[in-house]
Amino acid sequence: MRQGYVAKKRNTGNRKRRRIVLLAVEGNNKTEKNYFRGFDSKDTKIIFASGNDTDPINMARSLVEDYKFNDLDSELGDAAFCVVDGDVSKTREKQVLEADRIAKKIGSVIVSNPCIEVWFLCHFTSSSKQFQSSKEAVNRLKEHIPGYEKNMNRIYELLEEKQELAIKNAEALDQINVAVGRKLHHYDYQPSTEIYKIINYLSDIKEA
Repeated sequence: MRQGYVAKKRNTGNRKRRRIVLLAVEGNNKTEKNYFRGFDSKDTKIIFASGNDTDPINMARSLVEDYKFNDLDSELGDAAFCVVDGDVSKTREKQVLEADRIAKKIGSVIVSNPCIEVWFLCHFTSSSKQFQSSKEAVNRLKEHIPGYEKNMNRIYELLEEKQELAIKNAEALDQINVAVGRKLHHYDYQPSTEIYKIINYLSDIKEA
């Protein structure tokens, strides 16, 4: 049995239950978990794929395994996302594209390039200036959140009120990347972040 989860059949009758959103996040830091736990609500239960993987391919495999193990069902509103960093890397690009192929069976790969800090930055700015590294993105974020560091516990609370602006800015970055001919999930498709797609999904559940 996979540690931390209880496999059970879902009630598909008339009783309303919380929708389950399964996320595979990188195992080497807690930034993503600390952020996404903030979306746990009476309508939605956020759970995380088991394992401590950091490469997109194994993360996608864990996502598929845990989706099946937890008996999730898209018809009941459940969803699965593999949240990865692009790292402005051609090697990473190949891994992400393979992860795409694996995850599409039950969900999708969500990429922030070079890192999730691009999404956090979107709460403050719409700058399309490209990054040379993840460290550069983190340093730019510190201009807006002094003292920011990986594994920050209150990151959701710090950003919550600026969520609509972040969605607008992230969508604008997508439009810019597409306009100049960059391809989604390729190493040069940056700065970019697809986290807004998860946020929009969670908002749709809440409104429903």
